[in-house]
Amino acid sequence: MKRIRQKTSWRFLWASLLLLSVAAAALAYNPFQDDVNGTPQPSRWPNASVSYYINPATGSNISGDPSTAIQAAFQTWMTTPAPFNGQLLTDIQATDQGTSSLSAPNATDCRNVIGFDDTNTADFPTGTIAFTEISTVSPQGANYSCPGQTETSVLPSQMIDADIEFNPQIQFTTTTAPGPNQFDLQSVATHEIGHLLGLDHSGLAEAVMFPFGDTTSAGERRSLSLDDLLGIAFLYPSPNFAASTGEITGTVDLAGSPAFAAQVVVINAANGNVVMDRLTGADGTFDIQGVPPGTYNLLVLPLAPDESVGLYTLGNFSGWSCGYNENAPPCCDPSVDRFCTGTLSNPTNYTGTFY
Repeated sequence: MKRIRQKTSWRFLWASLLLLSVAAAALAYNPFQDDVNGTPQPSRWPNASVSYYINPATGSNISGDPSTAIQAAFQTWMTTPAPFNGQLLTDIQATDQGTSSLSAPNATDCRNVIGFDDTNTADFPTGTIAFTEISTVSPQGANYSCPGQTETSVLPSQMIDADIEFNPQIQFTTTTAPGPNQFDLQSVATHEIGHLLGLDHSGLAEAVMFPFGDTTSAGERRSLSLDDLLGIAFLYPSPNFAASTGEITGTVDLAGSPAFAAQVVVINAANGNVVMDRLTGADGTFDIQGVPPGTYNLLVLPLAPDESVGLYTLGNFSGWSCGYNENAPPCCDPSVDRFCTGTLSNPTNYTGTFY
């Protein structure tokens, strides 16, 4: 079983504006995935269906009804149509199963719980707004345990548990006009639910799945960007998805060798806007599905080896590590990255926490 913990961080407004200025060369939708017998496989919920519970117990840091905001956030992922044809391109369904008393993540109970009362301060490193802990199992046919029974995975990489926790030391509001030092709860919930459904971070600053937030957001990230929409449709496509979009595939080499985790950016040739992108796999290949009709140019860039020399590293995309330890080759290059010290012991079933 593989476990991933993905956090959403916050920055002061000036830092967010700085990040916005470089969004044209940033990353776009990427799914979580496992390395299954050498082939990356996106992690999904079976039958395009997921259920969830809410721990409604909250302290004085919540202004408004969190349950309503969470339900609205789920609806956003399920009901947003494509802006280029007005059709619903995703087929994901989410069901509210009521309340839970779980106050901290439990990766083995096969219940997806959204809570606000995690008192373990170690779960919230400095700057963390909220986090989602995800468990997956691979390959197809693998057995895994749920309370009182043994289940068998029906997908090459199957999501089996996802818990969301909001930082109890941060102020949240359900209004569309957050006050000083308040975060819009529905915006943060929409981001974390994207993780719960199987999406990793996006580097496009206007995307819901952008890894950073700030207290000045007035609900604008309650709505999906095109990048978010195509990402969730890729994981759970409606019958309209394949007929409404296209695909771009290729291979990236660096000095004659496959380039792992290279950034392939899809740019609209008509107006120069960045539409989406993907990271290359260990063999240098990329397969970008869900491309809207149009003519595009491609820009290929490397990820920064570590945070000291760039905004984005592979550590910002924990689910793209193909099941590998992010501190080991090929997820980092020991010749240029001083943090690359790990070894690969069992990449298919790697278990660990990512920050």
